[in-house]
Amino acid sequence: MSILGLETVRELDQSVGAAVDADRFRANLWVDELPAWHEFDWEGHVLGIGTAQLRVVAPITRCAAIEAGPSGTRDLPLLAALDRDFRHQDCGVYAEVVQGGEINVGDMIVRI
Repeated sequence: MSILGLETVRELDQSVGAAVDADRFRANLWVDELPAWHEFDWEGHVLGIGTAQLRVVAPITRCAAIEAGPSGTRDLPLLAALDRDFRHQDCGVYAEVVQGGEINVGDMIVRI
């Protein structure tokens, strides 16, 4: 599954000078109230969220699909912005389910 911080997306807003719709990234789990790019710090760790446990395995290297808006037209140069301002093309992280469970809005994330 994929995890992405909303503050990371907000930082991309600043980078491209336009509002970036978080749906472009098609994440399975959105996290908020954490610093931008904080999700990268979880790589190699197991997270407890609700009654589930997820192991963060790798950053997500993005492709040109994130540059297209809902109409399918490329309208934001997000890959160039990632390269220019952050020196990578990663946004969010992949995680594998270690223990299935229920995750609800507002659940705390605990590094196990």
